[in-house]
Amino acid sequence: PAPTPVASSTSTVRPSAPPPRPGPSRAESLAALRSALDGGDGDARYQAYVAFLAAHLGRGPGGVVGPALAAALAEAGVDAELARRATTAMDALVDARYGGAPTSAPDTGLVDELAAALA
Repeated sequence: PAPTPVASSTSTVRPSAPPPRPGPSRAESLAALRSALDGGDGDARYQAYVAFLAAHLGRGPGGVVGPALAAALAEAGVDAELARRATTAMDALVDARYGGAPTSAPDTGLVDELAAALA
């Protein structure tokens, strides 16, 4: 009879990747967004708004840009009108970041409403 193959008892143990670095807390992201709205440029506003939404919705940055934002807000129970305004603000920030058109969106009123709705 042919010999039976034997499984190797040696295995390569690779160190696990470090845990992902958590993003800013809700309070930190809200403070950073307010600061960016007060005096930041378009890119700073975009980054701060993304971080704010990601922290409040418990998603990564990619989960709060584009069509994913409307779905995430609906899933979080944000009413349709507020979600529409939040999505419009994100679209304006994306346009400003990549198209160069200046924008002041979102305004502090919207941010306060979102923070309360997502608390």
